[in-house]
Amino acid sequence: MIPPSRIWAPLLAGVSMLVEQVQQPVFRGRIETVAVPVSVFDTQGELVTELKREDFTVLDNGRPQAITTFSSGLQPLRAVAFVDVSASMMPSINLAQLAAEQFVIRLNPDDKAKVGRFSDRIEISPEFTADRDRLLTWIRRDLPFSNPTRLLDAIDAGITELLLETGRRVVVVFTDGCDTASDMRWPKLLNRIRAEDVMVYAVIFKPHIIVTAPPERSLSFGSARRMPGRSSSPPLACTLHHHLELSNASSPKDFLNIDDPRWTRGAGLLTELASETGAGRLQLTSSDDVNSLFTSVMRELHYLYLLGFTAQTLDGKVHDLTVRVKNPKLVVRARQHFLARLPDGVDPAHR
Repeated sequence: MIPPSRIWAPLLAGVSMLVEQVQQPVFRGRIETVAVPVSVFDTQGELVTELKREDFTVLDNGRPQAITTFSSGLQPLRAVAFVDVSASMMPSINLAQLAAEQFVIRLNPDDKAKVGRFSDRIEISPEFTADRDRLLTWIRRDLPFSNPTRLLDAIDAGITELLLETGRRVVVVFTDGCDTASDMRWPKLLNRIRAEDVMVYAVIFKPHIIVTAPPERSLSFGSARRMPGRSSSPPLACTLHHHLELSNASSPKDFLNIDDPRWTRGAGLLTELASETGAGRLQLTSSDDVNSLFTSVMRELHYLYLLGFTAQTLDGKVHDLTVRVKNPKLVVRARQHFLARLPDGVDPAHR
């Protein structure tokens, strides 16, 4: 007969180990892998596609980082392409539609996209698809021109659409760069694009500029002249055909004090968005060969290098990003910042 002590001893030891494991504190952290899409060009502006992992150096706030992931070669895209259909785009809308169509036509079978348009409202096709005919049909629908422009809101919406998608993610905007009605503010959008690995590629058109006398109690933005009484102010970036109403207690002169950069920055704002995300920008005119240009654009987007590194400091702050290659004659284009998210469970107020 086996003594009871020999039967219960292993069981009690197991229970003791289990209790000890339960009582031990459990720490859960999050490894932050920072994705860095990179394009490299030679001195002639031609895309360079044969570089290896060892050709790159990535610096986080000036400190070299170990590149933990690396991919190159043809990669599928996930894209949201927006056409600006606000009034300032009327003279360029046919060219913008043609450009958007050329973008869609050059999608590869493994790519998936949505298409959309924006003015005072934002519309996006219902699902990501590789069916180019469905996307082209959506682009070619009747255009509902409207005066206000929600460019920043559209880019924000495009980023949201892409968050659950994997691979190389890009928002493409076909626009003159004017924003007059977005709820999204520039600093907030800038913070968001630094937190996400979504690129913003800008195809820019010259805005239509007219000079009109504003009604007595409103101001029509879009004059190419400098504001009266403000000789140092920049010319407005685009024609809005849009009047902002003043209250009865306000003077029309109040509107001459507007300094919101969304009224004036135009292409400069788009350049900054593209640069921050490591994407490109293209100024398109009616004299350009759209077919050839978009062959180059799509090759560039499909043949990005994708570098990744593990962030060593998760402090909830924006970090500077620098990407270098061994050959100093090559031109590197990559995102310029990233947000080092705090570890899970850390209160930002007590970091």
